[in-house]
Amino acid sequence: MTATLQFYTLTAMIGMGVWLGASLDTYERFTVKQNRFRLLIAVRDLFFWILQALIVFYVLLKLNHGEIRIYIFLALLCGYAAYQALFKRLYRTLLEWTIKVMTALYRFCTSFIKVFLGTPLKWVLHILYRLSMIVITIVRTTLVFILRIAGAPFLWLANRTGLTTQLRKLLPFYNLIKDFCRRLLKKDREE
Repeated sequence: MTATLQFYTLTAMIGMGVWLGASLDTYERFTVKQNRFRLLIAVRDLFFWILQALIVFYVLLKLNHGEIRIYIFLALLCGYAAYQALFKRLYRTLLEWTIKVMTALYRFCTSFIKVFLGTPLKWVLHILYRLSMIVITIVRTTLVFILRIAGAPFLWLANRTGLTTQLRKLLPFYNLIKDFCRRLLKKDREE
């Protein structure tokens, strides 16, 4: 291994130490601390550290084909210490600011969608509902009128032949449909 490659590896591992510090602070910021042991938290922590180890090893693999030397661990420790001493406060401030900006952006987007898409869609659906109720009322009134005029001779004939007693058996079904239509119209008038 050449001196240049060793220098690149050392510099990269110091950078990875800073990365470990920043990712650990980010991880701690987004996770809830628990006082007692939970298996899910242990598994989540294990996956976090496996991911960090894979990232460090990937960088090491790209730089020097994965050769591990003692100075690599010292460089990681040095980078982590540099993060703790120099960058921790700045990074946490930047992280909190980023979180605030993202939550404000999320709230703005939800409000925008609600105001510019939700409210007009609600009004359009309300108007369509009102128009459909008007059409249903007109059709119902027209049908009742036509049936009363055209059905008068048939009603007279049904009374004479005894068919009305047979039709009275269908009266509960008719009342059920009639009550449903009345409830729809009543609900429409209340709105």
